[in-house]
Amino acid sequence: MSTKTNITPFTKKELPPSLVCFLISSLMLLRTLIAFHPHSGQGNDHDKKAAYGGDFEAQRHWMEITLHLPISSW
Repeated sequence: MSTKTNITPFTKKELPPSLVCFLISSLMLLRTLIAFHPHSGQGNDHDKKAAYGGDFEAQRHWMEITLHLPISSW
């Protein structure tokens, strides 16, 4: 005698609405907090001796070097 069972490997479970609301609110808060954080180099004056321009300026300098100098001069 064989019994036929309907076994599905994956079952769809829904998240409770309160958890979905909490997750979305948490992600929005995280994104807002990140937006208020200053980027690297923000507020540094280039007139100072120890001024650092940040990641964008460092990348720009490397692009200038790699585009305008031969590889042997790198």
